[in-house]
Amino acid sequence: MFDSARDSVIKTALQHHPLVQRLGTVHQLDMDTQNHTCTLRIGLWGEPTPLLFSIRYGIESNAGKTEFVIFKITCERAWISEVIAIALEKQGALRIELPGIAAKLASLFL
Repeated sequence: MFDSARDSVIKTALQHHPLVQRLGTVHQLDMDTQNHTCTLRIGLWGEPTPLLFSIRYGIESNAGKTEFVIFKITCERAWISEVIAIALEKQGALRIELPGIAAKLASLFL
């Protein structure tokens, strides 16, 4: 029950993130906190059906700030996985700073 509630809260937060709003809509999110992975089914603008993405993530705290760090993203569409891999190779991991209470909760539950 806790996992379902946690996933629902994270899905709602993702829905309101500006990057996600530019790309589409999150239809489903499942977290595996032990392995620091999650799967997302996202309806991308212009795509006829939602696509499945897999993410490997971590939570890092440094210099007084906490970040949700995405190390790897794959998609069921090979070309999308490759574009993401190229971007991550160029810029390194994708880091999203977590403010205030979100940082404390992420450290505890993700």
